[in-house]
Amino acid sequence: MHRALYLTLLNPLLTAEEAKAAGLVAEVHPDNELMAAVDRVVDVLLTGSRSAQVVAKRLLRMTATPAPAEAMRREALTIRAAVSTPDAKEGIEAFLDKRGPAFPSATD
Repeated sequence: MHRALYLTLLNPLLTAEEAKAAGLVAEVHPDNELMAAVDRVVDVLLTGSRSAQVVAKRLLRMTATPAPAEAMRREALTIRAAVSTPDAKEGIEAFLDKRGPAFPSATD
């Protein structure tokens, strides 16, 4: 909390490595490698389950609420809805068949 307040209130200029160490960015790349790194991340996102990605983002945002009981209730409702999607069915079938998934919502 102290670090968050420090960064929020003082707004210090950070280097890329300092931003990574603070957890503000996941990766740091030299300029000449940046686009290749972006392409790799985009490829992973595009071949994954879009519906699962939407649910994961929603859950992370919801659990940031100050009321844990409410966050857990919303999480349970969201997971219950998510497991009935075509992507969930494909993920389970792919796992059981020991093959890579072909998520219906993924874009190539």
